[in-house]
Amino acid sequence: MFDDSPLVSIVVPIFKVEQYLDKCIYSIVNQKYKNIEIILVDDGSPDRCPAMCDEWEKRDLRISVIHKDNGGLSDARNAGIRYASGKYVYCVDSDDVIDPSLVQCAVDTACRWNADVVMFKFSCMKEDGTAISSGNNDNGFIYPESCFSSEQILEWMWKEKIPNYAWSFLALRSIYVGSSIDYPKDRLMEDLATTYKIISSANKIALINDSLYFYRMRSGSILDKKSPQLVMDYVTSIEEISRYSEENYPSLFVTQNNWAIKNLYTSLIWSYNIKNQFSGNDYKITKKRILRIINEYIKKIPFNEISVTNKIEFILSKFGLLAMMSVISRHRHEN
Repeated sequence: MFDDSPLVSIVVPIFKVEQYLDKCIYSIVNQKYKNIEIILVDDGSPDRCPAMCDEWEKRDLRISVIHKDNGGLSDARNAGIRYASGKYVYCVDSDDVIDPSLVQCAVDTACRWNADVVMFKFSCMKEDGTAISSGNNDNGFIYPESCFSSEQILEWMWKEKIPNYAWSFLALRSIYVGSSIDYPKDRLMEDLATTYKIISSANKIALINDSLYFYRMRSGSILDKKSPQLVMDYVTSIEEISRYSEENYPSLFVTQNNWAIKNLYTSLIWSYNIKNQFSGNDYKITKKRILRIINEYIKKIPFNEISVTNKIEFILSKFGLLAMMSVISRHRHEN
């Protein structure tokens, strides 16, 4: 029926997204590439999502539904990947939509370059689906349409030219299975803690210089609604990545260290902005922990190799000017 085209497993974790779910699934079932299995993982959603999933399963034989107790995004994504039987796995967030040609372009590119992972750009849209920006918020970085080593991709990722979201790439299922890669359960920003492992486990990574994914910017999302847990999980992932990089990619040490310092300052600003959400002395403890890690990382590289942004934030933090750092950070993201 599908000739020799490889099966692609598309995993969709679902929780409290009934307003957006139909549009998401519609964009998947209408892919130009037809040899797909669609795995809808109902993560104990309390709304109409479970029934909506069952209705879609009746309408399309390629759809399978997993109903499970709520375990969080990572747990749902892991359940879908374990169920998958395709050569490739692709993860979609259930409030977003994908371009009709996404799977076709990704598979064609994987076959052309014999790539284990294929990465592509994304575009942002408002909550109502109106386009916000074209291209990836990637500072104009043009993806070279070719094949690269994991080291090159990680360098670009740590220079923040390439995103690390779970939905920004298609990968061989054997990478997840062979390297025993799971998304960490009960941790927020789970993509950050996982994507670098997938890239590192790939022999070849191909890039597509097109926006094939449409990310919905929702108020009240995990990133929009900061929390003490988000800050602490963010810091934990940064530390893990830094240890991994130091052990496995010594040539990228300065690049990764600057990335880590920059993101630790971001976590420091986040914690300052939500300090009233912390219990007791937890804010002071968290702030002290972040500053200690930053100081450790700064001591590891020559001062002249620290980025200008990190030098400025180092000076501001030394004088306790977190309010000014917060204003500068907000202005930077608005522009």
